[in-house]
Amino acid sequence: MNRYNNICEAVQNCDCVPVNDLLDLNSLNYRFNIDSTLVGIIKNPEVVVDLDLYKTPEGKKLFCINVEKKTVTFEDWCKTRQERQNSIDIMLADFRKNQIWHCMKKWRNEQYPIYGSTTESDGMFLTIERCVAEVFGIRTFGVHINGFVKYKDNQGESSSKPAEKGFGSSTSLFQIKMWVAKRSLTKSTYPGMLDQIVAGGISAGEMPFHTLIRECEEEAGIPENIASRAIPCGSIQYINKTENGYQPETQYVYDLELPQDFVPIPVDGEADSFELLDMERLKLRMLSGEYKPNCLCVVVDFMIRHGYITPENEPDYLNIIDSIHRSIPFPGPGSVLRI
Repeated sequence: MNRYNNICEAVQNCDCVPVNDLLDLNSLNYRFNIDSTLVGIIKNPEVVVDLDLYKTPEGKKLFCINVEKKTVTFEDWCKTRQERQNSIDIMLADFRKNQIWHCMKKWRNEQYPIYGSTTESDGMFLTIERCVAEVFGIRTFGVHINGFVKYKDNQGESSSKPAEKGFGSSTSLFQIKMWVAKRSLTKSTYPGMLDQIVAGGISAGEMPFHTLIRECEEEAGIPENIASRAIPCGSIQYINKTENGYQPETQYVYDLELPQDFVPIPVDGEADSFELLDMERLKLRMLSGEYKPNCLCVVVDFMIRHGYITPENEPDYLNIIDSIHRSIPFPGPGSVLRI
C-alpha cells in the first residue's frame, strides 16, 4: 500500500507515463498500427516476439514486425474487419490455452473496442478480450459514478464545514459526503481497496449511460429511477502501466446525488461493503494509500469541481489538473488520429 505526501503525488502514481516516453522510438516500445492509425503501444519486447512467431492454423503469419520502425501491423492478407477479428480471436484462444501470457489467467470474456476506423459505421477496427488490452496498450474506456449525499449544516455527524477543517469548500450552505465502496477481497485487481460506489468498463457496442444504469443495479443495488438522475461531468484521462503493458484510459465521470435515507448494498460481489465519508476523511484515506489509483483520480476531480481543492489551498493545483486530463494519442469514439 502506497502512502502519499500530497494529492499531486497520489494522482501521479496513476498518471505515471508521459506521452513523450510512450512514443519514444529510442525505447523498447513498439507501435501497434492498424491501417496506418496508431491504436496502441506494446511495452514488452517478449510480446512482440510472441506475435512475430505466431502462425494461423493455415500456417500464415498474422503480424508484420518492422524492427527498424518499431511497428506491429497486421499482414497484408488480413485486411477486413472480419478477417482481423476472427484471426485475433483464434490467436488469443490459442495463447490462453497454452498460457503464453500471464495476464490471461484473468480472462474476462468481455470485449473492448479498438477505435480508429474510417470505414466502419461504429468506428471500430475490431474488439479484443479485456484482459489483454494492456498487452497491446490500447485505449480503454470506463464509467465512474460519484455517489454523494448533501447535508445542511445542522445535519449529519458533523456540522463543521470543510473550510473550517483546513480543506476549502466553495459553499457554506451544505456539507457533502460520498459513498465509498470497498472492493471485494476476491477481486483479481486491487482487492480490498477503496473504489467509487459504482464503476465499470465500457464493453464494445455499449454507451456510457447504459453501462452506468447496468452497473448501478448490479454493484450497489441502485434502482434505475435513482441511477437515471446521474449527471455527466466530463471525463478523466491518464496513462498508467503494469508489468503487462500500458493502460491509457478514459473514464466518463458522473455525479449522482443520492437520497439521505438511501444505503447501497453489495449485490454481485464486486464490493464487500460501503462507507459514507466526508471530504476531509476522503482526503486522509486517499493519502493513506487505501484507494485504487484511478478511483482516487475520480475523487480528486470531484473535489476540484465542487471547490474542495482550489488554487488557494493546493500549490500543485494545475499539475493535478494536467495529470487527470492527460492527452492520449489513440483514437476514441468519433475520432481518428493518423501517424
